[in-house]
Amino acid sequence: MVKVTKKLGLLLVGIFILGVVIGGAYNFGQIKAASTTPGTIDDPLVSKSYVDSVVASVEGPDVATITAQVLATIDTTTVTDSTPQVSEGTSSIFEVVFVSAGQTIIGNESTEIILRSGAAKAIANMDGNGLSDVTSGVDIGQDVSVSLNHLLIVPRSDGRGLKVSADAYLMVKGTYVIQ
Repeated sequence: MVKVTKKLGLLLVGIFILGVVIGGAYNFGQIKAASTTPGTIDDPLVSKSYVDSVVASVEGPDVATITAQVLATIDTTTVTDSTPQVSEGTSSIFEVVFVSAGQTIIGNESTEIILRSGAAKAIANMDGNGLSDVTSGVDIGQDVSVSLNHLLIVPRSDGRGLKVSADAYLMVKGTYVIQ
């Protein structure tokens, strides 16, 4: 009986010491985490003027330049003939493209399309693979309606694109065919 009590006592002392070590380590971590105060070298405060100066130093085109580039790429001509027109295009920047109801736009690989107005449904390839909707993070299959202002990417040159059901303006970057 004495041996069992002695072993139990040693076990309890060991558990107590282990608890003290774990508790001490936890408290040390809490004290270390609380030592970072705002305004120190570990957590500096910055002023609005500093942020403004950093933002101003970043080079790039201003809004007026970007607006002028976009306006220069807008094609204001529309097709008035009712016979199907086939047109092709390639653009390294987003180009505003008008597509009439009933027409399709087929993109080559890496073509990016954004439906800005109107209505359209996806055209998938022969295997049923659709367009990558990177805004929603989904694959849009055959005959699924496309949401306005979502960025769509054509993964391969295998017949994928959009069938427009209501006159639409699209922004397109890449190579495409309108039929």
